[in-house]
Amino acid sequence: SAIFDKLLGMQKSLMVLHDIPDYADRHQKLESLKNKLESKLSPRLVAAFNSHNLDEAKHYAEIFTSLKREEQLQLYYCRTHKNRLCKFWLKLQGQKSEKPMQDWLTEFLDEVVSMWHSELSWCSQVFSQPARTLCSTLNQTLSSLDPSIEHCISQHIVSLPNPLPLLIDLKQAVVRFSKSIESTFSKPDLRPKETFDGEIVSLLRAIHGPFVQFQLDYSKIEQDSLLDDIGGISLEAQGLTDTVTLVADSIPRLFHAAEESINHCLQFTQGLGCFGLVRAL
Repeated sequence: SAIFDKLLGMQKSLMVLHDIPDYADRHQKLESLKNKLESKLSPRLVAAFNSHNLDEAKHYAEIFTSLKREEQLQLYYCRTHKNRLCKFWLKLQGQKSEKPMQDWLTEFLDEVVSMWHSELSWCSQVFSQPARTLCSTLNQTLSSLDPSIEHCISQHIVSLPNPLPLLIDLKQAVVRFSKSIESTFSKPDLRPKETFDGEIVSLLRAIHGPFVQFQLDYSKIEQDSLLDDIGGISLEAQGLTDTVTLVADSIPRLFHAAEESINHCLQFTQGLGCFGLVRAL
């Protein structure tokens, strides 16, 4: 406390003496002393974040904020929860041979949503911008997953003759996850004047990014799905009567396949792949 009070006094003095000749040297010395204090306090801060000790976290948050180190405060918080979620992801990777991908991916997303909702109220009591802090935490987590979600999807569908149903299931799981996160942005827990549009955009990119390449390839994927669906239609007929019967039986299947492809386009690309759908048809 005495060290903090002394550094805070030095900081206030420098703000007044901004135009003195040796300001740069004094500022550098102050920052060096702040670094030493941060190094000393950071293990306790991380422990408070891990144990959800609100009083301790608020105490250290006040120190970091007063010393204009709120960015570092947020970084310690992000790192703490990012590491926990990445460990959970690795645990699921060890179990993925026992479960379908949509199951263990949904399990991970549910864990992230649970963390998001439980941390939002807690963060509101510690950080001046809780939603920005959580957006940054989740963005860093999704960007740090090893292997990445996109890599896992690519590996999983490489041997599937028709990967589109799985891709749609995975995409819908991510859409539900995204909506659950977005639904909290208007909650009163968030500070009225908090602005975090940039963080939201970055987060949404991290959430939906793993599917971008597959959506760009949607036309080919849909075409393969259509061929797989209508591949069982027999084209062999004996005589005119058989031909008429075959055509009459085939037309409803063809239209049904086309209607299903429209649903695929909406579910997998939110309609943005309509031109690719036309090419596939």
